[in-house]
Order: sequence, then C-alpha cells, then structure tokens
Amino acid sequence: MRLAFCVLSVLILSSGPWALGEGLTFSVASFNVNNYRLEASNTRKARSDAARSRVAGAIGFSRPDIVGLQEMGSPTALNSLRSELSRLGVEYPFSAFLDIENQEIQCAVLSRFPILEDLSNHNQEFLLYGRAFKVLRGIMELVIEISPGYHLRLINVHLKSRLPAWYADESDYRLAEGQVLRQRIDQLLIANSKMSLVVIGDLNDSPDSRVIRTVLGKGRTRLTDCRPREKNLSVQQGKERPSGISWTHHFERRDGYFRYDYILISPGLRPDWRSDLSHIPSYPFWQVASDHRLIMASFGLEE
Repeated sequence: MRLAFCVLSVLILSSGPWALGEGLTFSVASFNVNNYRLEASNTRKARSDAARSRVAGAIGFSRPDIVGLQEMGSPTALNSLRSELSRLGVEYPFSAFLDIENQEIQCAVLSRFPILEDLSNHNQEFLLYGRAFKVLRGIMELVIEISPGYHLRLINVHLKSRLPAWYADESDYRLAEGQVLRQRIDQLLIANSKMSLVVIGDLNDSPDSRVIRTVLGKGRTRLTDCRPREKNLSVQQGKERPSGISWTHHFERRDGYFRYDYILISPGLRPDWRSDLSHIPSYPFWQVASDHRLIMASFGLEE
C-alpha cells in the first residue's frame, strides 16, 4: 500500500503546475465519483479504501482549481476526500455540499477559490403527468470569486439516472429536470447576458438527446459544450494533441462507452475559454476510481 501511495504521489507531482503557475488561468472539472460512501446503506454499498484512494488520485493527478462532484455520500465523506487530497499535497480550502432529503448520493464542490454565495435550490418542483415532482438531487448553484472583480457562477447537477423508476418514465423525468435547469439558466442570462456561467455535471444523456438540447438552449442564451477530449501524443512533433475520443462513462454490464458528463459555458464565459487546455486527463487507474472519467475545462483571464 505504501508503494502504491508513493507511485501515486510521483504521478501527481509530475502531472503539471497548479493553476498553470501564473494565476491568470483557472480550471473547472466535473467528476461522478461513483457512490463515494464511507458506510453502506440499505440500498448502496460503501466504497472500498482502494477505490476512494483512486478517486483522490484522479483529482490530485488532474489538479483542477474547482471540481464539481456527483454521487458524494455525505459531508463526512466529502471531508474524508479533502483529507486524502491534503495528504497528497493538494489543498481545497473551500467546499460546499448540497444535502437533499432522502437522497443517498449528493452533489458537492471543492474549490481553491472562496465561495461567496450558495444559492442552491433544494426543493425545486415541476409538473409531470399532472402531478408535482421534485428535481431529485437539487440544483447546486454557487458564486465563486476567482479574483477581485471576477465572479464565476457555477451550477452543478446530477439528473435522473437511466434506471427505470416506478413513479415515472426515466427519460420523461430527466427531460423535466432539464427543463427546470434551463429555466434557471435563462433567468440568469436574461438578467445578465455577460455573466460568467458554467454548468457542469452528470446529465445522464447523450449529446444528441432532447435533454441535452434543452439544457443547451437556443439563441443569445445558448450554452457552448466544451466537449473535453483525450489527448494523444504526436510522435513526429512530440506534442499532445486532442483526439476525437470524448466518452466519459463506461457501462461495464453492456461494455458500452457513453458521453454523459458535461461542462457547458455561457456566451459571457466563452471568450475566456481555453479549448486547447480543456481535456480528459489520462489517469492510469480511472476504472478503479469510478465508472465515470473526470473531465475538465480551462479559462484564461486578461490582465
């Protein structure tokens, strides 16, 4: 175990400078940590020590300045992850946890930058089949101070899974949640068209689905899909170049690869987006950490 920790530490220390060293570029990541629970419940198992260690390793290897998490079990589990990251030399002084009643997996955020406001919606309701339902895991919404005068609005969500439910068709439910999310996005961008807004999370649907098209929106408030991709090493020039590989979720039972995890940005944030630095990190033990891969996008600020 000690040898594994040493190897992991070397990988993290050699994976690149924190926030690119200059302080003018920051990165945002999204990571479904696959049921990161310290204790088992009636319906969910606890993650093993090895799996939780790999989750920390994936974040430490990638070193995002802000990471939105899905499927976090509890505030205690989040603090456990922060402690493991600190042990690896990666510190996140600020955090937020969206605690939704009767949910065993939640959304959370770890950040190097101060979280000024938590505007999360715990009880957002909508009508489906003439009945009232709630967004299952809420809508996490934070205002984060990247630098004096530059505030980032971050929304972190985890839409209804693709598993069948007795109370509604899973695709209808997810679409209704996506419509609620889009309403909030429109509300923000109509009020402030220049807002730096990033929407991240596990949306549990493919890019060509009605759900994703709904969340992206249309016209002047349409979001841009950053679509992080793997990087391949160019043998001829010795440089890493983006590949076309952008899947984020491996469904082992069907041996299927899907893109369900997204980083979507507002028109106001698009000029700051560094597409050349946005990618899916090639972490060697990703499948032990989660059935999802961490994705990240980078943004550059002018002096």
